[in-house]
Amino acid sequence: MLAYDPYAKPDEIAQLVDRPPLFKQADVVSLHMLVTEATRHSIGARELAWMKPTAILVNFGRAALVDQPALQAALRNEQLARAIIDVYDQEPLPSTDPLLMDWQGETVPRQTLIPSTLQVRKSLSGS
Repeated sequence: MLAYDPYAKPDEIAQLVDRPPLFKQADVVSLHMLVTEATRHSIGARELAWMKPTAILVNFGRAALVDQPALQAALRNEQLARAIIDVYDQEPLPSTDPLLMDWQGETVPRQTLIPSTLQVRKSLSGS
């Protein structure tokens, strides 16, 4: 398993690598970062272009980590196989959100949208 974390120390679980090798070699890139000025939209067209066309991007961190238009373009252009997302700028996700529609008004291919855990909890609690 490869990992990128500028603050992590080497261990036996994952091989620490820099960002370019991580995106270029990984079959699945899973995001679990906080949003800071340094990480906001830190996954953009450059990082998505580094990924294999068979790779999957999973965002369990925060929506603002990923440049959404760049992600939609990468999916449309088949630069990566799939995106799995469970965090959104607005929750619940409105039916008119660009994540649900591509530039032609059709469903975005190869994208799996999961209700966020927070939204599911709110729905179950009735709040």
